[in-house]
Amino acid sequence: MPRTILAALAATAALAFAACGSDEPSGPSGPSTASLKASVEQAAHVKLVASPIPAEARAQGLTASFSNEADVAKDEQVVFLFVVKDDKTAGKVSEQVRGMVPGGSKLIVDDNVIVLYASTGKDRAGAVEQAVKAL
Repeated sequence: MPRTILAALAATAALAFAACGSDEPSGPSGPSTASLKASVEQAAHVKLVASPIPAEARAQGLTASFSNEADVAKDEQVVFLFVVKDDKTAGKVSEQVRGMVPGGSKLIVDDNVIVLYASTGKDRAGAVEQAVKAL
């Protein structure tokens, strides 16, 4: 998979979180981060690893970030899983990101969960979306 897709997805995600501020305090919503991660891993047949969260992104609502970045070539797919503080934050991020996601990629948003998915091999986007929405 070309590194440009990976870089574009990562940059898209970083830009979205940097641009989405929220003045409203809110608690976490949705299923546990561990169950989300496990469901996405199983659906995509990948191993996701936690990614560091910049302080600015954490302050704006990003609570967890995972990817298969190290294994993209072997997996033939890119999976970024983001958990944000609430569905309002996820909605703001998805609005800002939708036009920037590279063609052939899928943006899956449900409640406080955002998944950026792209594949050059077996496309498991449907299974990933179903797993996210089932939780």
